Amino acid sequence: MNAEQNSPDLQIGDIQYFPDHRCPDCNAPAARDRRGNWYVPYTDFFGSALRNWESYIGYIYFACECDHEPKPGPGMRVARLGDAMIPLKYSGRKQARSIGLDLDVLNAQEAARAVDFLAKHADPSRTVQYDELRLMLFKVASGRVGPDEAHRRIQSWVFDAASQDQEVSIPKLQTA
Repeated sequence: MNAEQNSPDLQIGDIQYFPDHRCPDCNAPAARDRRGNWYVPYTDFFGSALRNWESYIGYIYFACECDHEPKPGPGMRVARLGDAMIPLKYSGRKQARSIGLDLDVLNAQEAARAVDFLAKHADPSRTVQYDELRLMLFKVASGRVGPDEAHRRIQSWVFDAASQDQEVSIPKLQTA
């Protein structure tokens, strides 16, 4: 199942880029939070399923009074990959119960879908972390590729490089 089918709220037109982002509702410019930050990364203090995605989740602010998620507050939750970002809406407890998942697991899946969507649709020159190994890890985490298939593909990178008499190097994993 791809991001477009599973999360109809993810639209290519909603992708924005730092530092030129604007409120998606009223087009107000970006603003700083009360501590002076343009972007506040998410921190998982509770060891939830979101801990694996905290490098890709954060909050941005705008000079407006629009009703952004999460509520209450002036900030908007986003998934971020490099300079690319897209609004990130989480499901509620009722939705999680209806499909038999813990809320944090469902929301981690939402974050995975959003990051995967950015990896596929955002301008690659603006997603500085975009590399083949990182993309493979996103696919494994979102369930689009199984661990055995990922292992096979990574091995093929090494074997292809060796057969071409190249220095064997696995694509470098960059930090966010």
